[in-house]
Amino acid sequence: MKILIYTHEFPPFLGGLATTSYKLARVISEAGLEVAALVPSYSFKDGEIDKTLPYKIARMPLLGKRWVKGVPLLQYLLGWIFLYRALAKEKPEVALFIAEEAEVTGGFIPSFSFKVVHVAGSGITTNFLESRMKSLLRFPMRRLYRKARSVIAVSRSTKELLERVGVPSEKITVIYSGVENYMIHQKLNTENLNGLKKEFGIRENDKILLTVGRLLPRKGQDTVINALPRVIGRYVNPWSERVDTRRNLRDLPGKKR
Repeated sequence: MKILIYTHEFPPFLGGLATTSYKLARVISEAGLEVAALVPSYSFKDGEIDKTLPYKIARMPLLGKRWVKGVPLLQYLLGWIFLYRALAKEKPEVALFIAEEAEVTGGFIPSFSFKVVHVAGSGITTNFLESRMKSLLRFPMRRLYRKARSVIAVSRSTKELLERVGVPSEKITVIYSGVENYMIHQKLNTENLNGLKKEFGIRENDKILLTVGRLLPRKGQDTVINALPRVIGRYVNPWSERVDTRRNLRDLPGKKR
């Protein structure tokens, strides 16, 4: 079976969906399936990554440039041209569309006899439920969902979002994003941990809340920060030392960013 992975985010770009695209292609290939990946081109670093990959990869010129994304519909037009050519050349039995831009582009392809969509959920929230400026993009996305044989959701909440925009429940399969074994079983690096505690002034019994993600509005880090004083006020032992969240936040390095 041949699988085409089409995405608008891929290393050396850093991001969750870029990592997802990269690792999905790798593990599917290691499982013995034939994989072809159609991904953006960013810089000379592309070649350094591509030569280490055990599957066929094609880079789309310009798709990794910021100015292309700033020109309305240009990235979708360019992506459509490259995708159409790749489908005609590779003739895959299955196609995985990863990231919102890939879903939009895939929605313009006329034939859908082999499609599978991998949905993270942010594109649905933005294009269907929030942004009026991007609301037109919901039509090709909905067409892709409707014509796909199967839709993969990364969580139950994403499945609920898909159902909310009209995707039949029986078409949706939830497959959670996983982590590699070494990340679970590796031993605690106490030297690094103690260094971080010293750098940020964290005492031995302090509670730590860690959020891993890019600083984007949809990630909601601001909501967590705004909620912390109320959470601490409600759940911290009233006889223990209270934490001045606002003071601590002001003292964080890089606060202006």
